[in-house]
Amino acid sequence: MKAVVTGVNGYLGRHMARHLAEQGVRVIGTDRAAEPAHPVERYVAGDLSEPGFWTPDLLDADLILFLAGLTGTTASIDRADAFVSANETSLARLLVALAGVGFRPRIIFPSTRLVYDGAPGPLPESHRAAFKTVYSLNKFACERLLELFAAHHGIDYTVFRICVPYGNLLDDRYSYGTVGFLLDQAQAAGRIRLYGGGRQRRTFTHVADVCELMWDAVRVQGSARQTFNIGGEDLSLAEAAAQVAAVTGAVIEEVAWPPRELQVESGDTVFDASRLEALLGRGPRRRFAEWLRAWTPRGRGADAPGRA
Repeated sequence: MKAVVTGVNGYLGRHMARHLAEQGVRVIGTDRAAEPAHPVERYVAGDLSEPGFWTPDLLDADLILFLAGLTGTTASIDRADAFVSANETSLARLLVALAGVGFRPRIIFPSTRLVYDGAPGPLPESHRAAFKTVYSLNKFACERLLELFAAHHGIDYTVFRICVPYGNLLDDRYSYGTVGFLLDQAQAAGRIRLYGGGRQRRTFTHVADVCELMWDAVRVQGSARQTFNIGGEDLSLAEAAAQVAAVTGAVIEEVAWPPRELQVESGDTVFDASRLEALLGRGPRRRFAEWLRAWTPRGRGADAPGRA
């Protein structure tokens, strides 16, 4: 099997490339940088939003994992043109290129919790959408693009909505996004500042579980042309911060919401992942507290395999 991983130098891209290679998949990586951050069979540097990037040899694959793009909340509003180009135009270029050739790889696309209108209780994939950032609009637009090209050109896809990923199996960038923010504060300042006390709830998923569940899903019947939530642990930011504070000795401080951050805050986004877990017969295996127990502030190294 051959897989093309776009954004292979990014957090999810590096982990998926590693996981696929471990399964015996031939991995072709693409990104903007001149060199890959993680070994792959072949690397192609370039801008996916530019016409002509998708040559036939790249399109001739079993899977294309579209993991490239920009992430951010208020940043996506400040840089709307860059976000539309990197996230939407890039995917459109791929779909148009595929429509014009005979190759039909499955496209794997990671989406976000930010497409949901936050609400108490687990949110199924059918929960109403809401958009407070350009980034969330980008992701939802890409989901719709995939649906359209599946209907008109027979291009299969699977969308995986991911809430809060964390952990690292590769290098000293020990975490990502929300959890990385908590750990950075704890180490740099000895305190964790939580807007409004961190009452908002999220689904936390270790990156190894994200990779395993995505890979397992694309290999079973019933996953094509579907959108799935990826499950994990239901934790408030305050609960996650308390666990981080327990291992770092940091103090937790409640601060008022900055007006702009409050404007883009989604509220509770806890996932109902029952559809994916019913398909696979299992859910995530790793626990946030176990990962933290294996993490050391001084080492800040890669998670030990099996200790996540």
